[in-house]
Amino acid sequence: MARIPLPPPGVNLAFWVNQFAVRYERDYSALQPKSGTVSLSATVSNIVTNINCDTLSRVFLQPITTQAAQAQAWVSSKAAGRFVIATTVSATPSCVFDYLIIPAPPT
Repeated sequence: MARIPLPPPGVNLAFWVNQFAVRYERDYSALQPKSGTVSLSATVSNIVTNINCDTLSRVFLQPITTQAAQAQAWVSSKAAGRFVIATTVSATPSCVFDYLIIPAPPT
């Protein structure tokens, strides 16, 4: 169980509680998986920007359309704020994937 710190003496208690709640929600939200949908352009590699992605995150792709199911696509690289989906051939614009980003565990 997490320990809740006591407010410092002389601090507005309502302000302190609000700041504590904001920090808790921010930290808890950072651990939750993030999802989205991407439609591939007609190129071999497609850059997807998502602020929740970093080099230690895990990115999973789920094909939505039949063209996406037939396309051989994978996540070729990850960086801070983006990842790249690569395909063996140029994808058709109707290739739509859902993606799920699982953040790295806190160190």
